[in-house]
Amino acid sequence: MEIIDAQLHLWEATPTGSWDDPLNMFELSNPFTNEAAVAAMDALGISAAVISPPPAYRVRTPGGFFRYNCSYAQTAVARYPGRFGFVAHYDHNDPDIDNLISGTRLQPGGLGLRVVVRSDEEWADFHAGRYEGVFSSAEKHDVPIMLFISGHVWQAGPVARAHPCLQLIIDHLGIRQPPWMKRDPEPFQDLPRLLELAQYANIAVKISGVPALSRERYPYSDLWPHLLKIVDAFSPERLMWGTDITRVRSLHNYSEALDYLRYAKELSDGDKERILGGTLRRILRWPAP
Repeated sequence: MEIIDAQLHLWEATPTGSWDDPLNMFELSNPFTNEAAVAAMDALGISAAVISPPPAYRVRTPGGFFRYNCSYAQTAVARYPGRFGFVAHYDHNDPDIDNLISGTRLQPGGLGLRVVVRSDEEWADFHAGRYEGVFSSAEKHDVPIMLFISGHVWQAGPVARAHPCLQLIIDHLGIRQPPWMKRDPEPFQDLPRLLELAQYANIAVKISGVPALSRERYPYSDLWPHLLKIVDAFSPERLMWGTDITRVRSLHNYSEALDYLRYAKELSDGDKERILGGTLRRILRWPAP
């Protein structure tokens, strides 16, 4: 079966600027390059991956802040045809946001957007409606959004209702995951709120970074009672696997991030085929090369 990683952060060490990430989710001195990603993917039989530029605030590159600069992802797309696509990041307060979004899928490898709402300032903007321009434009131009709202997953419901033609993909089950976020006392305590979102046909879920929620070692058997509820609610037609390996690599390796699902007895081969790649191809409208 074809295997596609729905989330990779790739970057090279940059000599200027500061990495504004107090929890050290990434390290400038420990990059994960395009070349390293291809080698890691080849070793595991992963045919393709979606690149998301790292969501750090103040890593300055020649093209601007890393968070809103997709040039490194575009280099990967050009150098390794068919292996990479990417989701763009835009400043939700950019006055040219509609024009930016309208051109997203016209770029080689451009598959959609990623919207990250994590800081107090960003949540204040979210509640004040300052992300509405992003959601409206993405709906108008048929651009899928990968939405990071971990710890606030229920906030996707009003967006889905207001924009029924907008494809939303919830990152990381919408659940707080270590090491960047402190794990909840019960790691899956917000799972019922995620399952409630299955009523919206325009919401899909990214099963990414999930071994970080396990209290066991590989193969993380304690995850499956929860994951099967997600499969039942959304069906494999709305689920896509990803690793976010640069965030979780201090907790488990790339092989473990894939094999707990690839070799799971809990899923049929057909379910795995969709979750590990088929659903992503269809929802992001990314044809195989």
